[in-house]
Amino acid sequence: MPRYFACFAFFALFWIWFTDVCDIGLDSYRDAFYLSVETQMTIGYGHFTATSATSQIKRGKHVMKQMEAHILHIETFSLGCPRSELWRMLGSSALDMSQLVAVLIVVQTVVGLMLDATVIGVVFQKLANANARANTVIFSDTALLEVEEGCAYLRFRVADMSWRPLSQATMQVYCVQHHRDESQPRGIRVELAAVHLEEPDTDIHNGIIFLGLPAMVSHKINYESPLSPDVPAGTTGSPSPNDVRKYLIESPYLEVLVLLSGTEESTGAIVEARHSYTLDDMFWNRAYGTCVSINSEGYHCVDFHAIHHTYPLSALTEQRHLSMPNGAIAHGISHTFPATLDANMDSDNE
Repeated sequence: MPRYFACFAFFALFWIWFTDVCDIGLDSYRDAFYLSVETQMTIGYGHFTATSATSQIKRGKHVMKQMEAHILHIETFSLGCPRSELWRMLGSSALDMSQLVAVLIVVQTVVGLMLDATVIGVVFQKLANANARANTVIFSDTALLEVEEGCAYLRFRVADMSWRPLSQATMQVYCVQHHRDESQPRGIRVELAAVHLEEPDTDIHNGIIFLGLPAMVSHKINYESPLSPDVPAGTTGSPSPNDVRKYLIESPYLEVLVLLSGTEESTGAIVEARHSYTLDDMFWNRAYGTCVSINSEGYHCVDFHAIHHTYPLSALTEQRHLSMPNGAIAHGISHTFPATLDANMDSDNE
């Protein structure tokens, strides 16, 4: 929008200059601006030239007349536009002001078309490069297997580094496993199963994740989970963490696929980010450290480097105590959730 306004205003200067030498019915710069818009946007001049409500619309031999198909004929200008004194002084005999007006119309029309092509190209480029937007979504390098109330949980982190996080972001998780089966080629059967997420809860939040701050994705390993050892059909409850550990160690191949999709607000494009965790990326007896704090101005500060950091359970309590400032709550919390990449969070907390 500002580019179009600047283009209209720029060519209006030429039109107001032409009306001083060749009376074409423009009484003010506002009239010239109207004419500039009509010329560039091919609105059509109509029966009269576009003027302001306070100006009188001039008629006669010095006014542009309506032509067929609303085409501005050069003769209209030449009726009241004799060769200017400027060109006589320059010694030009072949070029008069009426010809310059025709050139100006062509130039402004071409510039308008080029501006339209540029704007359309920028929008198309953003729509075509929706995958590049997915690079701003990061997942933790490792997934953790944590024990809570006697049950094993698979957890990992996800965050959006953009100032405008994806809206209506949803998460889908799948598990790919290899099972030994002599009836299959090479003795391996490939199985793909969906993983039910406890957080975000699909029943309460419809699986939608708020990415203004880093989010934790959690899956409870019960007997219905593809990460659980095989049990008779109809068995309820959850396997013990030791049974889960043994099953994963003996599994020939297991990979957890993560798909996050959301809408880019500025373009409306659908963005999909993908990640995967193999058995080598899953760790027991560890937990994630703190990656969000509150700075001295009361804003949430996200350390995107710390999203990947994990700590042994014995050292986690001490790490959290050191990373959180003593008076953080007293500063208040800003709900605008501005996320900034800050490698040295402690410096902001002091």
